[in-house]
Amino acid sequence: GDVPLGQPVDEVPMGMPANAEEELQAKMARLQVAREKAVKEAAQLQIAREKAEKEAQRERYVSRLIELGAETRERAIALLERYGSLQAAANALSAAADTSIPSGVRKRVEQLRSGGDRQKEEAARELYRLAANADNTFAIARAGGIPPLVALARDGTYGVYWQKEYAAGTLRNLALNADNQVA
Repeated sequence: GDVPLGQPVDEVPMGMPANAEEELQAKMARLQVAREKAVKEAAQLQIAREKAEKEAQRERYVSRLIELGAETRERAIALLERYGSLQAAANALSAAADTSIPSGVRKRVEQLRSGGDRQKEEAARELYRLAANADNTFAIARAGGIPPLVALARDGTYGVYWQKEYAAGTLRNLALNADNQVA
């Protein structure tokens, strides 16, 4: 603007008119709201992307399990949900298809994975008994019995249920068979 005659330049008020300052504050507030909304939407997009990636991975696992012999999509999904990983589900599927594994061994290994305390003790006790025979030790290992036996030896119960003792004894018997030492 124009400086009134006779007034020094440094004495001219430098502030904005009141309505312009209020308008600027309103614009800044709208920008802040828009920024917060954009950050929230970006976070939601990230969550949606991660969920889509997990679903795509799950679908790849289901397809792979069907290739390995899970006859139906439902069976493949059930295996994944039960065992928690593609590798564990594939091992279980492979063990189920392996006719060299006696059904009693397969049943007991499954009890180790999903049974209650009493069933786990019974399974470990029976596998301990079976592992006295060298042929059975290999079958127990092929049925995927080593990981649940290790878990039971580590986390099982003492006392009423002798899970730890039977699991450790079975693992000892399995370790005596040279074929199992790579497992």
